[in-house]
Amino acid sequence: MKFTKITMMLLIAFVSVSTAMAQTEEKPQLNLVSEGQPKLVLAETEHDFGTITQGDVVSHTFKFVNEGKAPLIISSISTPCGCTTPKFPQNTPIAPGESGEIVVSFNSAHKSGPQPKTLVISHNGEEPISISITSYVNVPKVEPAVQPEQHPAEQPAKAQ
Repeated sequence: MKFTKITMMLLIAFVSVSTAMAQTEEKPQLNLVSEGQPKLVLAETEHDFGTITQGDVVSHTFKFVNEGKAPLIISSISTPCGCTTPKFPQNTPIAPGESGEIVVSFNSAHKSGPQPKTLVISHNGEEPISISITSYVNVPKVEPAVQPEQHPAEQPAKAQ
């Protein structure tokens, strides 16, 4: 019983001393506030390819600059369908003042008429940014199959 009381008193003393030391010890401060934000600024946010023919693949380059005070990182660009594909510096830091490019391609196979497409750029700045492309897809007219001309000798005889 005496042993248990002594052990309990030592345990209480140890916890008290540890708590007091932890409160007086200086801990390094973790600064969660950034010294600045990146700022994605696009030269343009829309592009019209005009009228194209079904099956054409067209591309446009959207140029941007990081006008912020911290490195810009583009994590993803969402697209409305598989016909629209972006190429961009994914997860690559763009330093303040540096520029970059986003190349957007549109494949018009199996498309017709007006084709507006909006892409959303996700990055480490304040808000996602949208860019859009548009086009009008003409479907080529299909001419009926032309029968090869027959030689007069191969033509069927006319009934009399």
